[in-house]
Amino acid sequence: MAINVEAVAGAYYGAYNSNYVGITEDGFELEQTTYTEPIRGDNLGDSIQDEVYRGADVFVNFVLIEYNRAVLAVGGSDSTPIFHPHDDVNGQVGKPGVLRGAFSAATLVLTEYSGSTTSSPTAYTFTKACLAANFPIRLLLANRLKKIPLRLQCYPFVAGVGTTTGYTALPAAYWFTQT
Repeated sequence: MAINVEAVAGAYYGAYNSNYVGITEDGFELEQTTYTEPIRGDNLGDSIQDEVYRGADVFVNFVLIEYNRAVLAVGGSDSTPIFHPHDDVNGQVGKPGVLRGAFSAATLVLTEYSGSTTSSPTAYTFTKACLAANFPIRLLLANRLKKIPLRLQCYPFVAGVGTTTGYTALPAAYWFTQT
């Protein structure tokens, strides 16, 4: 008896703010968490009967192993490394008075390497991605490979909001698109 296995594998490379981020230790991990509010009625005791969608969070986790590429993978327009979205100079405490959403959220694009066995999607685009809040950056200062574990939070993006395109209804929000 033949077993039909439909396993999919394939490597992706990343670009943050149009800059190649370098080789990763074990690829990119897409993490999605959906939030809901349970609906309970006294007709079925404490049984959850349905749920109300209350949003989601999306993260991309990866470990960079090319330190020089990570330094060049700048966020926003202030030429800071992907792992320092809040300052102009490494080691600087940060820009006083800058709100979280106002700095360095840039586009992260993950593209399948040609020749990979993955059939689709060939690319993921996260329009607004930034180093996740409270994520510790750890750099090993030794005669070993400098691995940089990163966690980027991907913010929802609504096409047309803030523009003069004349939408009559709010368009759908998305955390990423696939092609």
